[in-house]
Amino acid sequence: MVYTFDIFDTLITRTTADPTGIFVIMQRHLSEQDDYREIPLHLKKNFCDFRTNAEVEARIWARQAGREDVTLDRIYAAMAYMNHMSERAVARLMDLELAVELENCIPIRENIEKLKELRREHDVYLLSDMYLPTEYIRKMLMKADPVFGEIPILVSGDLDRMKGSGRLFAYFLEKYGVDTWEWVHIGDNPVADDVMSQRMGARSELCTGYIFSRFEKEMLQRHGKEYAVQAVLGTVRNTIQKRNTAEWRMGVSLAGPVLYGYVLWVLQEALRQGMGALFFVARDGYLLKKIADVIIAEQQLDLQTRYLYGSRYAWRAPAVSLNKDDFRDWLLYNVNFASFDEVTEDLHMAPEELSEYFPELFRRKGRKYSGRERERVKEILLSDESLWQKIGERNKTLRYRVKAYLRQEISSAEGRIAFVEMNGTGFTQYCMQRLVTDFYREPVITFFYSMASMTEVQAPGNIFYKYTGRKLDPIMETITRAPHGQTLGYRQDENGKWAPVLNGAGQGYMSEGYADYVDGILAFAQEMCRNWSCQGEELSALSLAYIDHISKDPEPEVQDFIGDLPFSQEGTNAGLDFYAPRLTDEQLRALYLYKTPMEDWYPGHNLMFSLLRLTAGEREAAEYYQSLNMPGTGRGRDYFREVKGRIILYGAGKRGRNMFRRLMKNKDARVVLWVDKNCAACVTAEMEISPPERILETAFDYVLIGVASEKLVQEIQQELIRMGVPMAKIFW
Repeated sequence: MVYTFDIFDTLITRTTADPTGIFVIMQRHLSEQDDYREIPLHLKKNFCDFRTNAEVEARIWARQAGREDVTLDRIYAAMAYMNHMSERAVARLMDLELAVELENCIPIRENIEKLKELRREHDVYLLSDMYLPTEYIRKMLMKADPVFGEIPILVSGDLDRMKGSGRLFAYFLEKYGVDTWEWVHIGDNPVADDVMSQRMGARSELCTGYIFSRFEKEMLQRHGKEYAVQAVLGTVRNTIQKRNTAEWRMGVSLAGPVLYGYVLWVLQEALRQGMGALFFVARDGYLLKKIADVIIAEQQLDLQTRYLYGSRYAWRAPAVSLNKDDFRDWLLYNVNFASFDEVTEDLHMAPEELSEYFPELFRRKGRKYSGRERERVKEILLSDESLWQKIGERNKTLRYRVKAYLRQEISSAEGRIAFVEMNGTGFTQYCMQRLVTDFYREPVITFFYSMASMTEVQAPGNIFYKYTGRKLDPIMETITRAPHGQTLGYRQDENGKWAPVLNGAGQGYMSEGYADYVDGILAFAQEMCRNWSCQGEELSALSLAYIDHISKDPEPEVQDFIGDLPFSQEGTNAGLDFYAPRLTDEQLRALYLYKTPMEDWYPGHNLMFSLLRLTAGEREAAEYYQSLNMPGTGRGRDYFREVKGRIILYGAGKRGRNMFRRLMKNKDARVVLWVDKNCAACVTAEMEISPPERILETAFDYVLIGVASEKLVQEIQQELIRMGVPMAKIFW
């Protein structure tokens, strides 16, 4: 048998996303190097456009002259005509293109091994539609493997015959006396290598390479002349096919492009500032450190990396319990308790220690708090001095342990240090700074991909460097999860060394597939280091474009990967759900038809992402439910349906009377007193209306405030507290 192979994108390929990437690299060389003075400045700055147009013009000239293909000489002759360049300038540009082609040529190892195996028993030839000289193509092939030293090569540019027309195939058959019945052609082009070779009598084998996603195609179409786009998409294209698992693909094509530029920027900025060590903070720092270690090894950087076990859970409560102002700021701006379990976990308190301060309604197992209830929880925690003191005492031992661990780790580093986080408010870093002031006098420097805008005024003693000024979607946290559980605290071993105590809970995708995910990210980082010379900041715009795409318009495979990842908003085990699970028809009805409060039925953390995952049929059903425009029950919770026991109702206006009638339908509740300041003017046949002072004489379980004005609700609440009514017993 006789086998012919295509060359480009079959046996060898480029590091770039497409052939235009070679011209993008050349433009960068011309712009950055001073020894191309003979090249016109406007040509240097716009080389990619000029080189592309010159090839178009050269092909037009070739057709007019009756030729089928062009050569590199003719392309640069067209460019010289367009730009009035000297012979020296033309020669230098041609040399540069050949050098860049050779430097950015990489093998397609699987197909080369196939060729070597076939060559043991069969004749092998190489056919290529290409403008580069034959001898230079052989040089590129020899860089890939010595096997190509003696294999015959036929190139369209030199022979003026192309595969696409069939004439190069015909020339091959005649030159080597090959019968078509014994001929097999292998290549990647569906027309030239598959259809046309079959027309000429061959059996064809089509090599299908990586097909860019819709998003990647759009990026190439809009920004394909940008260095960063060619670098990232070229690396994705050439790396993703090395392993065929969904986790590997997500690591290479999703997490790698998002995270690599940020880590590179951190390392470059740290070196610029003379840093000696970087502490990557758990758990978002787990993957970031791995990427950093790859870059440091590949580029031989003089920089140490450490992994620092910490968490909101382990650092915040011990730190803020030192100072009531810090505790207040934490509650008001930096925490959102989703359930009573999260309250007890984040405060490091046992449920029984907090029971007396919270209403039974708020302590129910499995109950998720609404937005209004979360604010109420914060009010409760700030209202009682004895509770504050109890929290501070409970965290005293934990504070000692975390300070000992931080002292041990930080004091062991040499030179200036900084910390690396991913996304957040910076409050956890502020808490850490409060814990290390006894032994670390320098400002705590932290690199962030992104932060909330008001962090600086909330975190004195800290210096923050941000990769982007945008506040990012929490979706970022889903792609940087670590395989180990949350840091719960610290313990000392028999040798006196402090180590983290972890809850041992993995993160769902931390299974056998997680290794592929990590490997994919690191393979992407390694290939970027080896093939591309970038500054971290020049990759930021593309990284953000990936994030926007992931969060707003992801492909189905990305939807499934992100949506099905376990996720906890506060990082504790409490409330651990999937990030954005698929919605059932029952849940769609709750959302659009009955308008049930979301916290009562949605188990995820990003409803909009769950809606992205709807099938066509589910989307049609959702639109139908929405079109019915049912009044539903509203987004709030009606406590008169949930409370149990003896109820005092405050307010006898329209809202108060409506609440009374609804309470009458609650078999577990009994109105023992109905009060209003204007009781003398309140006339109702349902029950006697008394003055508020009667509250002090009545045994009750809850007071429900039945007024519509939010301002008046707050005034009544303060009045009740002054009367001695516990905050935990007041609802509205």
